[in-house]
Amino acid sequence: MDWIELRLAEVMLNYADAANEVGNISVAKDMVRRIRQRAGIIAGANDYGLGLVTSVEQMRNLILNERMVEFAFEGKRTEDLRRTRRYHLLSGQLTSPVVVLNGANDAQRNALKAQLERIVDPATGTMYRDLLNLNNKDTLQKYFSYAVGQPSGTGGFNVLPEYYFYSLSNFFLYSSPLLEQTIGWDGGNFDPLR
Repeated sequence: MDWIELRLAEVMLNYADAANEVGNISVAKDMVRRIRQRAGIIAGANDYGLGLVTSVEQMRNLILNERMVEFAFEGKRTEDLRRTRRYHLLSGQLTSPVVVLNGANDAQRNALKAQLERIVDPATGTMYRDLLNLNNKDTLQKYFSYAVGQPSGTGGFNVLPEYYFYSLSNFFLYSSPLLEQTIGWDGGNFDPLR
């Protein structure tokens, strides 16, 4: 069985990333363009969306997004976020959209619920709600609204700065008195950026 460790797309995106970081945006754009051509994406009016990129920072964001899409489910996202020090993109509150009935108070929501659950055809038991076309934006907005809420039982999460650098296990620390633990971890005083 073949085991794919490194794909051509990763080599090309690594090259694009390196070229971009030294200021060679044209090479970075060419690599992304080739990947998008290979995927069968139509160039469109903005040259695969690359015509809108004018700076190294914009290209960096585009390459990181391209890596996220290209390597979905290949386990590379975590290391990309670590490498680019963008774990903060994961920090924040866990939220999910919640669909709620319209109404300023419980009485109005209960009246709307009663209207939706009213049986309009006793022979078939068809309710009014089953006749609504929820693909129609006006109908949907008349009866429902979306709210972003906090899922119960979960809270926000925070990715700490020390997670950018791994800690050394006790096995290694005890094997040599010259090794020091990384700053941010228990007993750590080694600065990897020094």
